[in-house]
Amino acid sequence: MLEDVDYKMDMHVLMQGHIAGCPRPVTELVGMLSPIKMKLTEYQYKMVYDLLMMIVRVFGNDPNVPAPLDPLIGDRLLDLDILRENPATKAATDTRQALANLRQIDDAKNNASLSEEQRAGQYATVDMFVTLSTIQLELFQGSGFDLDSMRKASFTRMDINDLTVKYRAKANGDSKAEIAIVAVRAYDTRPGTDNQFTQIISPTIMSQSRSASTGDRSESAPTATSVAAGSEGSPDTHSHGSMHAIAQDTPVEEDGGSPQLVCHVDMRPNQDMVVLLTLDSPRIILVLDHVFMLMGFATSAFPPQPPQAPPVALQGGAAKGKSPASPKSSQMAETTGGLIYKVDILHAEIILLANPSSRASEALILSVNQIILAQEGLFCATMDEIGVSLCTIDRRQETSRNVMDPFTVITTMDSRVTSSGGQTSQVSDVSVDVGNLLLRLGLNDVLLMLEIFNKAMELMYRDSSGGSAEQSSEPTGDLGLRASSVHPQVRTSDESDVSSAVSAPPALRQEGGQGDRVGSEYSSPDISALASGRIIKETMRATVASLRVVIIRDMFGLPVYACTAREFHVDATDWSLGMRVRSDVQLQASYFNRRNSHWEPVIEPWRFVVNMAYEGDVQRIDISAADRLLVNASHALIEETLGVAAQWDDEVAKRAQGGTASGERMPYVLVNRTGIDCHVWVDVAEGAAAARAQRIDTSPVLLRDGESLPWRFEDWRRRREQLEATAHHIGIQFANGKWEWLRRVQVDREGVRHYTLQPAADGIHHRVAVEVRLDAVNLVKRVELRSPLVLANNTRVAMEVAMCDYRGELRTDAAVIAPGAELPLPILFCHQYAVRVRPEGFGYAWSSQYIYWRDFLAQDARTEVCCLPGTSADVGTAAYGGGRNTHADLDPASDAMPFYVHFNALCDLRNPALYKYPFMRLVMTPPLEIENLLPYALQVCVIDKTVGRKWISGLARGGVAAVHAVQPGHLVLLTMRIPDAGFDQCDGTIIETSDEDEYPVDDTITVADRQGIRLALKLHRMDISSSGGRCRRVSIYAPYVMVNRSGLKLFYSSKGFFKGVSAVAGQDLQRNAPLEAESAPVPASGTDTDARPVMFSFGSYDLKNRALVRVADSEWSRPLSFDALGSAAEVIIPAADRLTDTHLGIQIEPGRGRYSHTRVVTFTSRYVVKNMTGVALQYRTVYNTSSASVIGDGERQALHTLHRSRRRLLTVACAHRDSSGAMQPDVRGGQ
Repeated sequence: MLEDVDYKMDMHVLMQGHIAGCPRPVTELVGMLSPIKMKLTEYQYKMVYDLLMMIVRVFGNDPNVPAPLDPLIGDRLLDLDILRENPATKAATDTRQALANLRQIDDAKNNASLSEEQRAGQYATVDMFVTLSTIQLELFQGSGFDLDSMRKASFTRMDINDLTVKYRAKANGDSKAEIAIVAVRAYDTRPGTDNQFTQIISPTIMSQSRSASTGDRSESAPTATSVAAGSEGSPDTHSHGSMHAIAQDTPVEEDGGSPQLVCHVDMRPNQDMVVLLTLDSPRIILVLDHVFMLMGFATSAFPPQPPQAPPVALQGGAAKGKSPASPKSSQMAETTGGLIYKVDILHAEIILLANPSSRASEALILSVNQIILAQEGLFCATMDEIGVSLCTIDRRQETSRNVMDPFTVITTMDSRVTSSGGQTSQVSDVSVDVGNLLLRLGLNDVLLMLEIFNKAMELMYRDSSGGSAEQSSEPTGDLGLRASSVHPQVRTSDESDVSSAVSAPPALRQEGGQGDRVGSEYSSPDISALASGRIIKETMRATVASLRVVIIRDMFGLPVYACTAREFHVDATDWSLGMRVRSDVQLQASYFNRRNSHWEPVIEPWRFVVNMAYEGDVQRIDISAADRLLVNASHALIEETLGVAAQWDDEVAKRAQGGTASGERMPYVLVNRTGIDCHVWVDVAEGAAAARAQRIDTSPVLLRDGESLPWRFEDWRRRREQLEATAHHIGIQFANGKWEWLRRVQVDREGVRHYTLQPAADGIHHRVAVEVRLDAVNLVKRVELRSPLVLANNTRVAMEVAMCDYRGELRTDAAVIAPGAELPLPILFCHQYAVRVRPEGFGYAWSSQYIYWRDFLAQDARTEVCCLPGTSADVGTAAYGGGRNTHADLDPASDAMPFYVHFNALCDLRNPALYKYPFMRLVMTPPLEIENLLPYALQVCVIDKTVGRKWISGLARGGVAAVHAVQPGHLVLLTMRIPDAGFDQCDGTIIETSDEDEYPVDDTITVADRQGIRLALKLHRMDISSSGGRCRRVSIYAPYVMVNRSGLKLFYSSKGFFKGVSAVAGQDLQRNAPLEAESAPVPASGTDTDARPVMFSFGSYDLKNRALVRVADSEWSRPLSFDALGSAAEVIIPAADRLTDTHLGIQIEPGRGRYSHTRVVTFTSRYVVKNMTGVALQYRTVYNTSSASVIGDGERQALHTLHRSRRRLLTVACAHRDSSGAMQPDVRGGQ
């Protein structure tokens, strides 16, 4: 356990004793010890603990038993008249005062021959100074009997460096001691461990920096800075060398500067002992598995405690004949001796590693600026500036982020014992004051803390399981010490007499005969009875100034949700017996709307009361509120919540795969589409000095035309800590030098804002538009700098755009606008130039008309342009397309197919500035669109009867075709063919008309199959978005779509109320089977892609319309209605012989999405037999004795035909065995 230790002591003694006036002590001791190395195994630890407990029980006093009372003080047999015979005690009023006077007489006799200095006792009698360079303690697991295994059992080593002990004793009994330790270090010494941070306890400041700052540091405020602060304002004063030293386990040479731990002890006779302890900058690194090993080692010496029985009530017979102790004597028993202490811990730091095997591990850091624990009458604990942060340990300064802002906790506890009427009461009053609590939790922060918590719980469960198994196998008894121990609460009368004699004054110690009878009056049964009758009253009030929890999206460092509770109290009572807790909280929740950069309420201020009580083993929690809970759920809140949930799933998946968290994204993207290069910068209203103070970079950045630039206004740490909504502005300076710079351009709220450029250029005050919108794909705010005039392409082809003057000559290069995209026109040209367009890649020339923004201010302006076929170099002369009702139609006899484009202006006509500058959006749309909502591809033909022009094209299932060969307002016909479904004939229908009265628009189109059976399909007309109501989209759909998934050949027919049964188009009557043509599956009808859909309609709407179904040559089923959406039923089709029936299932559902106008009718098998027995089976109906169906293992077969009877019965049999009992297939569950 302990290696050889050398001790050297120099002693200087004044032989003649103390010399008056000489400051030198009587005895001087200077000692020095060699380094002490101790090795302790679990077995040795248990042995030492048991030995110390035995020594305490034999020679010491049990702290649980009150100190014995002086029998002379409460002696009823001691006659006060005898004491009054002494002149010194003649004036005493009671025994206590008489004894005090006798002690003063003894002290006066002893001090009569001493000098004044000696009587004062202020001179030093003993001075001792002992130094020790190193104390090294190494802990081992196991018993240590095997030396080979002992080398592998080492897991912890602690080094105490440069220990200094100073002691001084004075003649009057006063003494002072000081213990100083330069540094305390501990190491993880497990052999073969993958822990990269083996130095688990160390100072947070290197000895060099400590010694350098010794002269400037006061005792109460050291210059150490908490490592966990993580702010940019104060650099990390804990040098990286110290962080690197964490990973080493070699002894560190200390320079002997300022000590890390200092303990002062002041002892005076008849006064409380005062202990002052100061610990400077401790750092503890917690590796979870190592921590549980230390906990297991520390608790290995303590045997498992059996459950304690409840205290026995005070019985009347137990106290019979006993005189209860007086209140004064009880107070003296409890106040014999005392301790006043103050513990001051400065800049403490605890680091909890998530992955100790990696030097780049994430870590949770708990830092406290100062901890003060004091006891002087009341117990007081103060923890100042408690902070929690997370970081990557190898890049701590760059990655440190605060999870909890620094706060202060002040705790006071008043615990006292009082006696009244012979009954003892213990009163405990605890008060806890907590400062403002602010938690910032990112999604990755929550995942990291959950990971650490789950790992700790796993190790705790493993440790508890291993400990219970160890205790069950451990033999009882420990070196025989516990079995032979004397019970600590049993005290004999002899022990009481000894203590009484010691406490008696010298004048009465020789008369000890009366003490024997007095000591028997205070035996342990009385004390136990008093303790059992103790009344316990416990109260605690915790006051929290405020609590705010903020959830942050790590992707941008922006807050999402915030939950706030104003000042509230938590009251707890009687936690030793049955705890009761009550709290009154006012809660408020809000979310950060990124579209307008403001906090919006989710839960209005709501006050509720929480009551919690423990009644035996039952915990009861009651939550009540008198106010109504108001919750605001907006579209933005739901959208943000779905985004947070998706990011949570992504981060969980990445951590499960061992990946790293997503990197930081810039919350803004600046896009320049003005046609001019510009410089942008962060514009701070307070000026450059305030920007530097706030660590904001205001340097201008070049943003070229057509480029984008990721942007942020502050760094990620400031953005994370900035919880209040603040306005962000940018400044803009165009590179052409024509205008002054723009300041205070707001980019927070969604929308478009226009700013005037000064001065005027060529007499025109140009404007720049700043459009801010939230990109739902990239989740960033897109800030677009552009002109107020925007050209949008809502066609289905790419369009080329160029600007021209009033003569039609092009002034700019051609720009391409993709379908669905937009193009802001250049600021310098949008006011005075017009626009010409043409489709890209189809060989068309530029439009013969041009569009000027002022034309749309008139009521009946022409809004179409026409592009003729030609080469790209064939520009020609453009005709002015503006004015009022100006037409430029082609010759009807021409074979050229023109390309018409419709323009519409989206603007606010009530804005007077519109007539001076083009604040508008020009939208290009096709004149007509055809949408195919049928389950088959189409061949459509659109005929413009006004000009005699025909347009033919194929249209896939679900596709939309833009028709640019017609003009709005003309008479337009539609005809089509469905070759995949066998419909080759079609009656034309009118879809556009110039005269509603003469040529009304139809809502149906009729097609016929090869047998001439007609099918009426429906047309749905709607306006094309942003076309101003002049362009239409025509959708073609079938009222019903029949899907056969039964595997049988079905045939359908319809039956009207005023007509008989008629066949359904699209079926081959001769073969009584569906057509064999290949087709695509029905949209949103299911997953069976082999089912061939059949389009169906009744021709006219009537609630009494019905449909019939049959299988091959069977009879028709009963009439079916397809109007009950969402219904599922059984269809019974009788066979031709009327002995059996075919059973099918039918389900009617609406189409999904844009197919909602169509009703999907699905026919499936009513019964399906699946063999999961592992052997082949035979099954048949009970009434079918001729044949049985065979089904192999794992196969599944449809059961369609059943004999007609009241009960449907099925029997199953294995090969060459009897059949089972009858089963009912209609009964769900096991049979």
